[in-house]
Amino acid sequence: AAAEEAVTVCRRPADTWPDTLTFYLAMFLNDLSDRLGDLGRREEALAAAEEAATLCGSLYERHAADFARPFAESLICTSSILQGTGSTRQVLQTLLPARNIAAEHGLQEIDARVVSLLRQERQTNRGVFDETWQELTGEPVPDDF
Repeated sequence: AAAEEAVTVCRRPADTWPDTLTFYLAMFLNDLSDRLGDLGRREEALAAAEEAATLCGSLYERHAADFARPFAESLICTSSILQGTGSTRQVLQTLLPARNIAAEHGLQEIDARVVSLLRQERQTNRGVFDETWQELTGEPVPDDF
């Protein structure tokens, strides 16, 4: 309940102080997503995580160096909800940009988390994963996956 209230409170002033409060709104949404996921409310958790990723993405577009980590973490949060649900395409479409951001900004720990999640997703359905990876990247799956 407190996380939902924090999201509601932040929405109004976020229009006035866009970057600062948009960042906090995104963080509250990620927290809300975690809590909803813990309660088994997957669809609501996914909606909150996707909104957080969208907000962080818009901040990243304007201030890449400042918001690379929060954007990549928001993408990871979103993919974690999708993990193992048969949504391999969505998982890859979420994690591949996170991996690119990590590489571009030297975020090794983010890259390690992304690789771990990609490996886990590949274990759920190797054929679908490999085919989707090839389609999205134009390259074969790396050997270390």
